[in-house]
Amino acid sequence: MFLVDVAAEDIDASDTFGCWPAKVSDRLSRIAAGMHPPKFYLENSLLHHKMTKIVELNALLSQMEPVLNPGTYVYVRSKGALPVDHSKIVASIREAEGTSLILEESFAESEGLEPVFKCAWITLYVNSDLAVIGFTAAFSAVLGKAGISCNVVAGINHDHIFVPIHQAGLAMTELKASQEHHRRLVTEHQSNAQRK
Repeated sequence: MFLVDVAAEDIDASDTFGCWPAKVSDRLSRIAAGMHPPKFYLENSLLHHKMTKIVELNALLSQMEPVLNPGTYVYVRSKGALPVDHSKIVASIREAEGTSLILEESFAESEGLEPVFKCAWITLYVNSDLAVIGFTAAFSAVLGKAGISCNVVAGINHDHIFVPIHQAGLAMTELKASQEHHRRLVTEHQSNAQRK
């Protein structure tokens, strides 16, 4: 698990922007190249339980908070019993042909597993609801228009996107641009609503 150094005084559940405490968001923005996933809240029950799932599409898109996880990842196939330590598995799905695994490349190599697809792992740290409609389609369309394929794994709290390793930087650029575009739309909508 990667941890971000966030001081306890920075975690103020009443000081929020979207679903992130403002001071924490500012700290995250200063992390070198946005390369460390902000998983610190998993160790902080107060912040973890204060996170509210977002279901409105424009709000989700305006608060995606894409983060590029360090490392290179690969899809591999395992037939029969899983040959690796479960703690090393990023994601898995059982299929008739075998179990598909996503592992860090160096670990897959050490286990002698042949990579099928080499990728970068981007996490959208907005706390999205599994039942929300259109979110996956929206950010997939953004990447598709830029010529980037994406494989999406939905967790209970976040969406995880696996893109071709050589397009990781472009994918981050496109996702951040889309987020900023939707932030402006949300701000304009709020301003118009206040004037009425």
